Amino acid sequence: RSSDTTKVKVTDAGDVLGVALGSATLTATVGSKSATVTATVGASTSGTGTTLSVVAGDAQYGFANYPLPMVPTVRVLDAYGAPVVRGNVQWSTTNAALQFNGASSTSALGRTDDAGIAALPGALLLGTTAGAATVTATLDNGANVTFNLGVVPTPSGQHSCRLLGSAVYCWGNGSLGQLGNGGTGGSSIPVPVAGGVSFASLTQRNNSDHVCGVSTGGIGYCWGSNAAGQVGDSSRTNRSVPTLVAGNLRFRKISTGAAHSCGLTTTGLAYCWGLNVAGQFGDSTWGNFSAVPRAVKMPAGVTFTDVSAGSGFTCAISNAGTAYCWGYGGDGALGSGTSTKANTPTEIVGLSGLTSISAGTSHTCALTSAGAAWCWGQSNAVGDGADLGAGTLVSRLSPSPVLGGHQFTEISAGDEKTCAAKADGSLWCWGNDGYGQLGDNVSSGPTRTAPVPVMGTGSQLVSGGFQQSMGHTCALATGGLGVMCWGQNGSGQLGDGTATARTLPTSVVLSAGSSSGAATMRQDGGSFQQAGVINAAVASAPTLSIRDSRSNGVAGVTVTFSVVSGGGSVTGGTTTTNASGSASVGSWVLGSSVGIQVLKATATMANGTSASVLFYAKASAVSSAVSMVKVDGDSVTMSYLYPVLTPSVRVLTASGTAA
Repeated sequence: RSSDTTKVKVTDAGDVLGVALGSATLTATVGSKSATVTATVGASTSGTGTTLSVVAGDAQYGFANYPLPMVPTVRVLDAYGAPVVRGNVQWSTTNAALQFNGASSTSALGRTDDAGIAALPGALLLGTTAGAATVTATLDNGANVTFNLGVVPTPSGQHSCRLLGSAVYCWGNGSLGQLGNGGTGGSSIPVPVAGGVSFASLTQRNNSDHVCGVSTGGIGYCWGSNAAGQVGDSSRTNRSVPTLVAGNLRFRKISTGAAHSCGLTTTGLAYCWGLNVAGQFGDSTWGNFSAVPRAVKMPAGVTFTDVSAGSGFTCAISNAGTAYCWGYGGDGALGSGTSTKANTPTEIVGLSGLTSISAGTSHTCALTSAGAAWCWGQSNAVGDGADLGAGTLVSRLSPSPVLGGHQFTEISAGDEKTCAAKADGSLWCWGNDGYGQLGDNVSSGPTRTAPVPVMGTGSQLVSGGFQQSMGHTCALATGGLGVMCWGQNGSGQLGDGTATARTLPTSVVLSAGSSSGAATMRQDGGSFQQAGVINAAVASAPTLSIRDSRSNGVAGVTVTFSVVSGGGSVTGGTTTTNASGSASVGSWVLGSSVGIQVLKATATMANGTSASVLFYAKASAVSSAVSMVKVDGDSVTMSYLYPVLTPSVRVLTASGTAA
């Protein structure tokens, strides 16, 4: 028997097992005779049969010069399945770009805890060299496990691109060539993509710094960041103009993820390229990258009708209307019921009748033919109305229905947010609202766990065609509005000619014809978005300006102002631009509806082309410009059981009239 079974224990078979560091006295008794021996348990990972296994941190990627999102962790057990306590675990890498403990070192020594768990000590700082990397944990007996990691340049997600007709325009941050105009400068208004390619489709979303599109002939082109080969042109050199994807494939669609791209061919097959640290290629490999397309290992008898690349994972819709996902499974992004990664397409159980799918940063959403939305993964963007608790994100490992019974025609998963469109032209978003990217007139707002309407949409103002990015959202619009964006705008990614964040959709500055060539139109100053009072005129008359290609004002352009929502009326609704290219409505009297009211301005150029912009007013029932004066009840002396004057005040407007 053992004097301390917490340190040493004797099994029924007579085996002596070390449980934890320390000593115990073992006593053996036969009849009246006994003997004792002291057994001491020490830490060792050199014994035969000692093994280690991965606990967390495999198949992940991180951004250059940042720590890994998850700390690589192992469990060490002895030959009897007991944890090895305070045993040595040697961590190492052959990639000189990785730095252990923030220093220029490629190795570190760690020790297991009382449960046999050892985490990489300190912080593993990812270097600047993009691509696949590995970290190995090794025991004294030589047993080891390898963690597959990926390093990608820190994405800005601060640019936007749109397909207008067959031409592509981009704006925002262009430091990696992502504007496609041959340079690396930025622009707060749209610039045409170079190369003269006629595009049929375009994808740029999530937190990627590269863009891909398919020409009218089915040829794939990509440009922008190419550190992991995500452009697919056999190189890892950034490209500032549309560059042919290698392989002579004919595509129906190409989707961009954080550092990989996936294309759907005209025959329903899928190909992926770029970073493959978590198996997002779906070709049964991981821990590598490829600068040319690699074929996804298709399930037997299946072709795909849609494909979407997320951040480290990929999802697709089959010809039978079911969903498949593969790659990094953290937060339940694969919808498989677990957080386990997969390097081949894995079917999601329980979903059918699907028509489209969209993969975001850590979540995925899909639509059925009836317009029902299902999402899974990181819960703040799933939209099922779940209470997150005190800042805790509870992942949805399996598909969850979006709250509200909505019928959507399009859905787009982004970076911790989701947006969807309805047939009536209204847009709905949910998730992280830290920069006003949900378009609900809130900046630094709370996480929305269920869909909220994007204000100012509806009545066919916006038609979907989303582009999601890290802190902003864009959508195609109807009625001459072209493209509208909202959210973060530090690099001009909203395309409205400013660097001002917007919590409501703002029109992207697009060119229209004028007598002096191409011209642009934009809202001026504070008249774009202001507060007002119902049934009263707004303080700042909505004003716009029209400039030619040399930034000179274009005079004599007819501008018509009309109320879109909220009721109300305008005076001087039809006017012309002055010598400076500016035009203002005479007055905008708000309607009786409390909330956001919308005014539309449409300019008709000399050659007959037109463009429109929107103005917003948040109408309240009482003016914020009020004051109060005491009337009765102040500084009075009270007598027992006798009433006093009732305290009262008078509320006045800024002009002194009763409010």
